[in-house]
Amino acid sequence: MPKHRSQKDSAPLRPETDFDLFRQCVDRMEIGVGILDRSGRVTYANDKLAAMLGYAQKDMLGQPIMAFLDPDAAKVMADQLTLQEAEEREPYELTWTRKDGSRVSTIISPRPNFARDGSFIGSFATVVDVTNHKRIEDELSKANEKLVREVADRRHCLLYT
Repeated sequence: MPKHRSQKDSAPLRPETDFDLFRQCVDRMEIGVGILDRSGRVTYANDKLAAMLGYAQKDMLGQPIMAFLDPDAAKVMADQLTLQEAEEREPYELTWTRKDGSRVSTIISPRPNFARDGSFIGSFATVVDVTNHKRIEDELSKANEKLVREVADRRHCLLYT
């Protein structure tokens, strides 16, 4: 069981300790977290986001976000970055291209970052992998279509026999 510090005998946490703890928490989250600068370059990617895309964190840093997207998804991202500069914050779906060429479907929840003077300096986002959900949704849709066709065929047989 973790040992908890008592208020009586513990010194206040130092800011760098608090930041280190925060950073460890974000790095270990089960959802992706990324930060882009104003030019759309990755300045931070947690372990989950890097793994989701098949990269090491260090390989993502400094790269343009568009490097992880096909042309259609890059257009969606460009449009979303423009909206974020206008303070839009709506979640959206985006399909990424993993390092191995496979695709990963996600829901992005963006938040623009502004300097104290109000100028746009980049954005922060959480990224949730919904690839498995999309696969199940597609399978259910296909099964439903098949069922509708079978019911229609049987109905036709019943009416005309």
